[in-house]
Amino acid sequence: MSKTVAILLLLCVGGLTGIGYSTSLPPLGWGDEVPHFLRAYRIASGDLIAGGAAGTRSSAVPIEMSKLIRGAGLTATAWERCTLSPRDLRPLLALETSGAAGATVLMREFGAPYPPTASLHASPGVAAARRLSDRPLVWFYAARLSGFVVWLAACGLAIYVAPALRITLLAICLTPTALFLASTCSVDGILDAGAFLWTTWVLRAAQRNRPRPTARDTLVVLSFAVFLATVKLVYAPLILLLALVPLAKAPPLGRAWAVLLLGALALGGLATLGWIAVSGGTGTSGVVFGEDPGGALDPKRILTHPLSALLAVPRTIAHEWHPWLINLAWPKYTACMPWHDVTVPIVWGSLGLALLSDAGAWCPTRRQRLVALTVFAAVLSVSILVAYATWTPADASRAHGVHARYFLPALPALAIAVIPTRTVGMRPWLAYASVVGMLTANTLVLVAFVRQYDWAG
Repeated sequence: MSKTVAILLLLCVGGLTGIGYSTSLPPLGWGDEVPHFLRAYRIASGDLIAGGAAGTRSSAVPIEMSKLIRGAGLTATAWERCTLSPRDLRPLLALETSGAAGATVLMREFGAPYPPTASLHASPGVAAARRLSDRPLVWFYAARLSGFVVWLAACGLAIYVAPALRITLLAICLTPTALFLASTCSVDGILDAGAFLWTTWVLRAAQRNRPRPTARDTLVVLSFAVFLATVKLVYAPLILLLALVPLAKAPPLGRAWAVLLLGALALGGLATLGWIAVSGGTGTSGVVFGEDPGGALDPKRILTHPLSALLAVPRTIAHEWHPWLINLAWPKYTACMPWHDVTVPIVWGSLGLALLSDAGAWCPTRRQRLVALTVFAAVLSVSILVAYATWTPADASRAHGVHARYFLPALPALAIAVIPTRTVGMRPWLAYASVVGMLTANTLVLVAFVRQYDWAG
């Protein structure tokens, strides 16, 4: 399959199903959309750092936007219970800003202190929508659409420049969970796209076999390092993919890429610490629909009980591996959704077909496979340890709340580690079969989303 055909399939299959997710999921139907929408609105208003006291972050928003967030919380809960009628969304459509001076309310933000770069893909949509409409609901859907368009463009560019694993990357982008995250107001979509771009750039650098990095290489590496580390620190291990680039035999030249890798890690760490200091800490307390979820980063828990923290990693994997396989294939599950058992094997089977289609196009060395596997394992372990040190109860033996979506950016690294070396017959047919499988899976999820509504209500 040519790169042009792969991009067209991404735009057609991914574009249509992504828009379907964005329109079928009720406003703020995914819990993380609340803080991410608030941040997109704040950045669109020119406020790059939210103010607050005692380590809290808050934003001044129109009163109608506050009503939208609280009203959408009720409709999302009803949708989860399969009792939401489409007519129940009409009050949200009727909300308009009053336009009165000072008609704002202060809303506390919660979650990780993401930098502005994490919401730049959604904030242009909010800024444009505010010029065209006074309705906060229009701003919200504009944020969804803006973020999705940026995600499509970034994933299309990643597929275009990929020298290998093009079909596998396309299949990963077309998984229901990846499309769901990209079509909602979330930082996860831009993180996935950024990670895919970084992986394909490293693959190009590895195959070009340049003895030492150029000035452009250095700029690209350091930029991705700052982006990955500051947006979500758990993805800093992806910087280590740079070790896929073969080292030159001459010692001075061989050290050039290694020095760049160390510099990228150092710069990413410093940028993260700098942003945390500027943004006012890592506290995650906040108010969401009347609730006050607790949680704060506590690295002392890992330092004072290192053995317990390390054991939490295999215990979490042993307990969660099956739900992770399900969640990577089925983005949002409730008791009302059918075809769950059918869709999950379709998704994983389609990923397997894509990997077979890419077999033999590039044969990584043992060292490169080991590097890729180490990177995936590092992202997995760091994600578990961060969850263990933040929102996991103190008496728990494993981490809680480790979602499968955390591993999407690292799936290309896992593919590098396990890609078959021998070319498989009927490769073009395998590629198209993979896309058909993903289209089928997304169609089943979309139908389940629509059936989630109470159409008789």
